[in-house]
Amino acid sequence: MSFRLTIFVVVIAAIIMAISRHRLGAGEPWDANAVISETSATPDAGKALRSLDLKSTAVPESKHWADDLVGFSNVQPGQWVVGHCASPCMSQSEAEQMACADAAQTVYLLIRQQVNAGAVDQQWLRKRVLADIQVGELQADRLIESFDRPYGTVWTESLLLDVSPRHIEPLIQRYRDELRARQARWATLGIFAGIAVTGTWIVCFLLDVITKGYFAMRLKLAAATITVAAIALLI
Repeated sequence: MSFRLTIFVVVIAAIIMAISRHRLGAGEPWDANAVISETSATPDAGKALRSLDLKSTAVPESKHWADDLVGFSNVQPGQWVVGHCASPCMSQSEAEQMACADAAQTVYLLIRQQVNAGAVDQQWLRKRVLADIQVGELQADRLIESFDRPYGTVWTESLLLDVSPRHIEPLIQRYRDELRARQARWATLGIFAGIAVTGTWIVCFLLDVITKGYFAMRLKLAAATITVAAIALLI
């Protein structure tokens, strides 16, 4: 094998390995002293609408957490996350989706600190957390409200999640296991991609020598196509 081809193959292999490492990522180190964010920065449309509705100016006593999480935490110590609707919704299902998305964002930021998710896997983790919140994971209570406005009935929802260690740790461990499996698959794929690309260029070089350069351009084009396909697959 010529020196030039050797250098080229090494460079391609290095690129594939770099892409694989980027996909696997190093994640964020877990800070044992990290403080859990218990409040949502999302405006509470339900609270705003209650202030305009003379018939209902306060939430039920059993749902006090929706209006005053700090006061609720004083009575029910723990680690809580509340998701709200940022704006009134035209249906109950839309309100549920918006509240779940708001709560899931806070939970995702918490879990991301403890799960070794690379740059690519973080998007997967975000979707995974949202899907679990939507099916009731960590849910402690919910408040669904409807308000009759001149333009029709609107809906809001507030969602209370219990993120204390005994509830969230099993969820975190499940994500860790799933991520390890994902990363193992990508590592294996990266190895096979590197072998395939390296083998392709070696075969093309040997065929080029045998045919005395007659198919040089076609062979290089075929090898380049396979290389680009392998890199695109990893990306």
